Amino acid sequence: MSRSIRLAAALAGVALAAPAVRAQNPVAVNQTPNTIEIGADAGLTFGLGKQSFVDFTFPAQRARVGFFLNNDSRVSIEPALQLNVFKAKDQSAITTYQGEVGALYHFRPARLITDVANRAAVSYVRPFVGVRGVNSADNDEDNVNDPFVGAGIGVKIPYRTNIAFRAEANIGYGFDTDAARVGLNLGLSFFTRRDR
Repeated sequence: MSRSIRLAAALAGVALAAPAVRAQNPVAVNQTPNTIEIGADAGLTFGLGKQSFVDFTFPAQRARVGFFLNNDSRVSIEPALQLNVFKAKDQSAITTYQGEVGALYHFRPARLITDVANRAAVSYVRPFVGVRGVNSADNDEDNVNDPFVGAGIGVKIPYRTNIAFRAEANIGYGFDTDAARVGLNLGLSFFTRRDR
């Protein structure tokens, strides 16, 4: 296992362990059990350094699902996925993908987003880890698998019951490409819940 993958795995463990430790706090703010946030984001990403690029995707760059920890309305674990496959006649397919896991800490109880009587915007911070890649069957030299880490700060703004706008600015660093990325995401979230 390469050094960059080990480092990304270690940072993922730290990012995911911190919310779990807080979840054991007996005085945590109560949250409706098993709240889920489902959403999609348009995105604008700027690559810096050796991997200089601009990537704009609308209406949806990625899909995400956030799982709030029980009895804690401030912390959620959120995996996100982006997948694109391009296939032209007489050519092999080119696949680009990005998968990441984030741990969101909300500065106010997230239930305020969907509370009809006390609806309010809620800001958050989101450390994340993931991998981004390009695979081409025609040319192995073009294949890239780049583990990365980063953090974002954003806000969720209520729109209607169980629906909110979400805006985020983030920065990340890819280990294999030795390049930083700055991103802006704008999306919609739908909040639901499952019974115990």
